[in-house]
Formats: sequence, structure tokens, C-alpha cells
Amino acid sequence: MSNFPSWWDNTITIYNKHTDPTTKVTKWYRHSIANQCFWKIAGTKVNVGEVVLDTESTVCRIPKQADFKKSAEWTALPNDEKPNYFTLQPNDIVIDALVEDEIDEYQSGKRSTDIINKYRAQGCITINTVALNTMTGMINPHYYIRGL
Repeated sequence: MSNFPSWWDNTITIYNKHTDPTTKVTKWYRHSIANQCFWKIAGTKVNVGEVVLDTESTVCRIPKQADFKKSAEWTALPNDEKPNYFTLQPNDIVIDALVEDEIDEYQSGKRSTDIINKYRAQGCITINTVALNTMTGMINPHYYIRGL
């Protein structure tokens, strides 16, 4: 039985970016998590001197997963093993839906910017912040991400 609230029911698709250090070729790896995640648009106020700016970002929480690797661990995996795992790192893309699109930075219409533009309205972020809230003893261990 899950301890997570019933509203943690979103399906997400994560795109992890990897640039091969030798060839400099960029490849995106897709991973989906079904009916387990929390997704919320959150407003934030920022004071700059006497001016108050309203900003909007999105928060996503993902229950701890067996196929998650910390960024350095995932990056160190051989390329043929990367599809078996996922990570969460700044500049990765997360979409609030199950999608099947492939990202190919070298093909017009399939670049990461094309995918972001395609899914922006329904919920798509580029990760800015990652927190691994998975310490021993936590009632609901999860990954927290925030992005625009």
C-alpha cells in the first residue's frame, strides 16, 4: 500500500540528455513513470528592491524508483545501459503526460526545443532544481524537481 496521497496520479515522461565526451554527439533518453507523480504550477514572489515580481514555475514530485540513478552514476553508465535507468538533472525535460516522441538534436522538427514548444501548453518543463528526498526513515521518499 502506498503512503502517497491520491492526487499523486500524474503520468510523466522524462528526457535525459547525454553528450558523449569523445564524439560530442548529443542523445536524449526517454523514460516514463505512470500514475504516480505530483505536478503543480507554483507561483513565487521575488522582491527586487521595492519591486515585487511574480514568477511561475512547476513542481513535480516522483516517488522513489528502483530504476533511478544519481546523475554521475547515470552518466557513467555505458550508452547501451542508459535506457534501462533514468536520472534527474538540470536542463533535462519533463512532460506531464505519456509521450512517445524521440528527440534528435540533428533533425529539424525533433529537436529538444521543438518538443518543449509542442508540449508547453499541456505541461512541459526544463529542470532547474533537483532534490533527492529519499533519506532513510522518510515516510514518503521521493524526488523533487522544479522547472520552467
